[in-house]
Amino acid sequence: MNSLKVLIRSLVRTFYMTNIGFFLVVLYFAFFLMRATEHIALATAIATSLSLTLLTLLLWTVYWVKAIGFIYKTLNTGAYLFLRKLALYSKVKQFLLLFVVLYIIGKPAWAYAVFISFFNFRHETYGLFMLMMTFLMAANTFAVFAIMYQLKRPIREPSLGLWHKFISKKFSLPYPLWYIRHLFIHEPMLAFLSKTGSLLLLSATFYLFETDVYDWRLLGVGTLFSFTINSMLIYNYYEFNIKNYWVCNLPRTHPQITFSTLITNAVLFLPETLFILFHLPQSVAFINWGGLLLFQTILSYFLFSSLFFKPIAKEYYGKRIFYLMVLLIFVLMYSSPLLIVNLILFAFGSWAMGNYYKLSTNNQ
Repeated sequence: MNSLKVLIRSLVRTFYMTNIGFFLVVLYFAFFLMRATEHIALATAIATSLSLTLLTLLLWTVYWVKAIGFIYKTLNTGAYLFLRKLALYSKVKQFLLLFVVLYIIGKPAWAYAVFISFFNFRHETYGLFMLMMTFLMAANTFAVFAIMYQLKRPIREPSLGLWHKFISKKFSLPYPLWYIRHLFIHEPMLAFLSKTGSLLLLSATFYLFETDVYDWRLLGVGTLFSFTINSMLIYNYYEFNIKNYWVCNLPRTHPQITFSTLITNAVLFLPETLFILFHLPQSVAFINWGGLLLFQTILSYFLFSSLFFKPIAKEYYGKRIFYLMVLLIFVLMYSSPLLIVNLILFAFGSWAMGNYYKLSTNNQ
C-alpha cells in the first residue's frame, strides 16, 4: 500500500467519520432548512459582496483550524504514531502528500467555492473570485507547512495545569464534574466549537419554526441535529472513563452509577437545555415540551451506555451516529411522543450500563 493511501485512510477517512455529526448538520441546513432559491440567493449575495465574502472566508478559516487541530492530535495518538515516519521523506514528497490530504479534507470548502464562482462570473466580480481561490490555496499550503513543522517536533508530553497545581489541593470536585473539567482543560477548542455550532443550529431551527406553520417535529429534528454536533464530546467521555478504568471498581450501586452519569450529561448539555427552555413556544404539548428539554441529555446517556454495551473504535463511531440519526428521524416523523422515546432510551441505557458494571465487578 503506497504512502498516499495510508494517509488517506488514516487521516482523511478518520476526519470525516469523526466529524460526521458536523457534516450531517451541513446536510440538514442544505437540504432541509434551505430551498434551491435560497441557495442561489445566498451564493449571489456572497459573490457580489466583499463583506459577505470575507465572512465566508472567516468560516472556512475555522474549518481549516479544526482540520489542522485534528491532524495535530492524531499525530500524537498512540495508534497513529507511525505516521510520524513521514518526516523521513524528502521535503518535496512530504509537501505533495500532505497537500493532497489537506485538499481532500478541504473539499467541502472547495466545492462551495466552485458553486459561488458561477455567480462571480455571472456578475463579473472577478476580484472576489480571485480572493476566494487565493485564500483556499493559501490555507491549504499553510496547513501543509504547519503539519510538516509539527512532524519535526517531539511528541508533546502532558504537564500539570493550574487546576492540579493549585485549585485541586483546596477543593474536591464531585465525580460527575470530572469529565467537564477534563474537557475544558484538555479539549477547549472542541468544546467551544461544539457548543457554538449546536446553539447556532438551535437558533436557526426555532427561528424557522416561527416563520411558517410547523409542528413540534421540526423542533425535535433540529434538536437531534444539534445533538450530533456534540457527538464527539460523548465519545471523549467514554474514552475518559476507559482511561480512568479504576472508577469502575468503586463500590457504587446501579442507581448511583446512573445518577452520576446523568448529572455529567445534564451539565454537558446545560446550554442547549436552557436555550430550549427559554424559547419553547406555548403551542407545544407538555408531553413533547418536557421531552424536548430532556431529549439531548437522555440521548447522550443512551449513546454513552451503548459504547460500553458494544465498544467501537473512533473511526467507526460516525456510522453508529448516522444509523441512530436515521432511526430517530423516522421515529420523530411518525409523531412518537418524546417523553415515551426518552423513557425507552433511558431504560436501555440503564440496562446496558448496569450490565457493564456487573461484568467489571465479576471479573475482579
